[in-house]
Amino acid sequence: MYRRWFVALSVATYALVLAGLVRARPSPAGAPGDCIAGGFPPVWNGMTLKAHTAGDAALAALDSHHGRPLQLAGAQMARYEGEDADLTVWVAVAGDPGEAWDLVDRMTRKISSAAGRLGPPVALHLGDLVIHKAIGGEWQHFYYVRGDRVYWLAIRSPEADRLALEAARAF
Repeated sequence: MYRRWFVALSVATYALVLAGLVRARPSPAGAPGDCIAGGFPPVWNGMTLKAHTAGDAALAALDSHHGRPLQLAGAQMARYEGEDADLTVWVAVAGDPGEAWDLVDRMTRKISSAAGRLGPPVALHLGDLVIHKAIGGEWQHFYYVRGDRVYWLAIRSPEADRLALEAARAF
């Protein structure tokens, strides 16, 4: 009973946040010239870029984290730290959009069936974008597909929903 109530409350809260963020807002990412390698700005939403990994190092980290090779075409990671929030962005490049959706489907099934550190994911729709949200401890996790890329956001902040939506527009 508690779990259903919690999921319903999370969905309702997220829907309210979505309603407030659908209006046009300037991108917090800054001007294109302000970005470093991988398209990540040195400062985003009051957080400073502390680490950026791409290529073979990022692929190896993702494979290690999952305990098996993921057969990706590429990957990168950016970690931001701020006074009241932290954000880690993983970008996995699949061979094509179909492979990206397949990866998200496998991730969702695994998270849903595992009695692990993340709660069951909830899918939320923002236009054509489907954002999945799972909560684990003080971190909230969001993942979505854009083209042939799968984005995974790990956010520690009381404003995680707002930051996830802004990140989905910025990255």
